[in-house]
This record gives sequence, structure tokens and C-alpha cells, in this order.
Amino acid sequence: INQTIDLGEAKERDLTIYFPVIIETRNIEISVTEGSTVQEHKNDYEGNGRIVFYGNSITQGGSANKPGSTYVNTTLRNLNRDFINLGTWGKCKGETAFADYIANMDDISMLVMDYDGNESQASVLEERHYPFYKSSNYNK
Repeated sequence: INQTIDLGEAKERDLTIYFPVIIETRNIEISVTEGSTVQEHKNDYEGNGRIVFYGNSITQGGSANKPGSTYVNTTLRNLNRDFINLGTWGKCKGETAFADYIANMDDISMLVMDYDGNESQASVLEERHYPFYKSSNYNK
């Protein structure tokens, strides 16, 4: 898919590019008008630390009609916060290996666990959530 976006008037802008969630991106080309400059984004996020989202395909963005409209991207864009999205397609079951991985990340301010939205059995939720929370490395 080739897509061209004309930004109209020449002026300074901050741009965010959201890549497709399911379709592999193999090549990206960005053209700018002669005389334009491209600079690194200034990290001017609100708050301290990143917000980590751990969840299923909805968290990953699999049901969004375009990459920038996932609930994670929309929420964090409105909050102006940096984040890491660990949404996974398929069988996200609250594995303690993920809890250990997240617990060892630096600069984390919040964890959003959103992986059992379709589970209707309370016993299954207890079997998954409590071990995730109690994981040996999670409560450091």
C-alpha cells in the first residue's frame, strides 16, 4: 500500500506515525519539501515513568480500524504519556514470565492488565491474576 499525505501549509509540526498492527511493514519512505528539516522529538511527556499495558489482541490493537485509534494509543495520546504496549494476539493468560519481564523493566509508573475481558468464570480469573500479581519478581 502506498499512501501520500499532504500536510498543506509549511510550518513546524510534531508527527507520530502509527504502524499497522497485523500487516507487516517492510518499507517506509518519508519525503519532505526541499529546505525542510527533520528533528528528533523532544520527550515532553507528562508525568514520570512509562505506562505498561499487558493484554490480549484488543490491547494490541487487533480490532481497531486504524493503528492510531487503538484504545491504548488514544488514551496515552490524550494523557501525553509514554508507554509500552505488550498486547499479544492469541493466548494471553497472565503468565508469570510476563510479570517477571515487566517487573524488571526500568522507569515504569503504572501497569494496566487487560487480558481476560472475555472470561466469565471467576475461578479462572483468580487462577491467572493472583499468581501474576504474586510473581516472585513482581513485588520488588
